[in-house]
Amino acid sequence: CLVNDPEKAKGTLRVETWVFRTTDYSFFQRLLKLRGFQHPEQLATVQCRDRQIDAEVRCAQCVRLLQGGYYGNLGVSVPAYPPQADAVGCLALSKLLDMPAPSTEEDDSGDW
Repeated sequence: CLVNDPEKAKGTLRVETWVFRTTDYSFFQRLLKLRGFQHPEQLATVQCRDRQIDAEVRCAQCVRLLQGGYYGNLGVSVPAYPPQADAVGCLALSKLLDMPAPSTEEDDSGDW
């Protein structure tokens, strides 16, 4: 997906390119909402397209999506470790943690 985000105050255009698996599209939409892309005054545009796996695509910044367990169904995006230069390696780091979510009845606030 290509995100074009004009900054009115500065008169500049910030451009981001995101590569993700089709199955993770709903998480990408959520990320954009969290970043304010559905604000009524937002001038940013998002254009997405499907493409085949391309081993030549490189990443400037790689993040991975972790879901399940402590992260729940929504998941969390975190910096990739170990860092990956290519998109295929980066995408392979995202995963579903096959473990039950922690009990919410237990007091784990740290106030002992």
